[in-house]
Amino acid sequence: VRLSLPEPATWLTCYRLRGNDQRVGMFFRLKGERGLQVFETLQTRQQDFEETLGVPPVFSTDEKFPTVSISSTFDIDDPTEQEAQLEWLRDKANKMITLLRPLLKQ
Repeated sequence: VRLSLPEPATWLTCYRLRGNDQRVGMFFRLKGERGLQVFETLQTRQQDFEETLGVPPVFSTDEKFPTVSISSTFDIDDPTEQEAQLEWLRDKANKMITLLRPLLKQ
């Protein structure tokens, strides 16, 4: 699932991953000079970010986009865990957007 975000963010992607590394998670990318500034601000606020979300954020960069992601391990193949996975995604997406909104508006 992709949720649109205001610039300098691109979008928030939420996912469920099967295979050896079963987990649910989300990430967003930032673009341009302003995106890099937001990325650096988030890195300095990593502890606040982790306290609010309850999981440590992972900060990474590639050739084009700084990226921030979070994830948690779940048994993706267990249908009794599906609701817990969706609730985790809803809760974390809401908290993530609440954290990002003021930074993206600056």
